[in-house]
Amino acid sequence: MYLTDEQKAEMLKELNEMHTPDEVSDLGKYPDGTYQGKLDKIYLEQSKKGRNQCVMDFEIISGSYQGRNQRKYCGMETPDNLDFLTRDLRVLGIPSFIWTEVEKYFPKLLDTVIEFELVTKDGFQNVYLQKRISVATETKPKEQKPLFGSSEPDDDIPF
Repeated sequence: MYLTDEQKAEMLKELNEMHTPDEVSDLGKYPDGTYQGKLDKIYLEQSKKGRNQCVMDFEIISGSYQGRNQRKYCGMETPDNLDFLTRDLRVLGIPSFIWTEVEKYFPKLLDTVIEFELVTKDGFQNVYLQKRISVATETKPKEQKPLFGSSEPDDDIPF
């Protein structure tokens, strides 16, 4: 049975009210190993259990998982948690900061390319940021000789 335009519009309106596609993550558990990823998002939040954390979303940019995402959660409750997060933020490119101002650096970190390692231990997969990777910037095109109208003689012309 086909839906009328009105039925279809009503169905889609109901779907909008009960589901937000942008909130669906394509995060998955990938094989342990080293990956290259671009930082898409970084933000502070509280988990459902009330845990303060920094969340980093990386888009994998090479290999068979290219285009998929990997999320890293960094706890912020203990000095040890904060040591790990500080090291990660340094790898991303923030050499020095104070916690009350750390979020102001987040927009500048977006699109940073990182090498990270996935390691599974006791059923939980950890994400370890290894190093920042320089990506070649757009290069200037080579200067080309004009095809016609050159004032310089061309010795390669056979006639």
